[in-house]
Amino acid sequence: MTVTVGTQDLHSGLYGSAAPNAIHELGKVIASLYDKENKVAVPGFYDDVLPVTQELLDNNKTIPYSTEEYKRITGRHAMLSEQGYDFYTQTGLRPAIEISGIQAGYMGDGYRNAIPYKATAKINFRLVKNQNAQTIIEKFKQQVRSILPEYADFVFETVGPYEGVVLDTNNPYVQKAKIILELIWQKNAILKYNGGGLPIATYFDSILNIPQVLIPLANEDCNMHGANENFAVDYCEKGLAFSKRFLSKE
Repeated sequence: MTVTVGTQDLHSGLYGSAAPNAIHELGKVIASLYDKENKVAVPGFYDDVLPVTQELLDNNKTIPYSTEEYKRITGRHAMLSEQGYDFYTQTGLRPAIEISGIQAGYMGDGYRNAIPYKATAKINFRLVKNQNAQTIIEKFKQQVRSILPEYADFVFETVGPYEGVVLDTNNPYVQKAKIILELIWQKNAILKYNGGGLPIATYFDSILNIPQVLIPLANEDCNMHGANENFAVDYCEKGLAFSKRFLSKE
């Protein structure tokens, strides 16, 4: 999303506090996304979200979770959540909106005392099953229009929206994977929901209607999508061993 308030940057000494600032206006939109309870504050955002069943809540609370390990892996000092939800429910079964990048103004060496006329944010909508991407986008646009003043314009470009999906874990492929994982790792395999988006999983579910199983074979601290992303050697070896057994004919 790009917000514009004019056609060029202006000198802050000549126009400061009089000329609109695109960063200020974009900041108002970003600040409006969440309330104090860590819930998305876009009106109607949760209208089609299915409630999390007690069975899923009970299952997720049995998954081992360490606050200290979370802090070590993420480098964050807190874990945010809607009231009453554990980490795995919050990240795997609840929708979210994340700002993944902002570009505006001058960030080079030294100073450039200018008021930016344009500011852009990359926005990541993490939707769950039963939410419609186009509907959510329209609701978000309505919120933006209600926040931005008349002198601010905005354009909104979308890239590859797709629907969320919840896989059925009661299928033979999941059970087969669980047995093999426990054999190789010598530990109990757990079932957990993840907020990661895979368009192909949505299409397999909605178009082909076939059972699926998704296996995360990487180490928990692989730093996915970050600097120094890694894959531990022993996890590679065990992952290959799992794949060989899982894909072999019985």
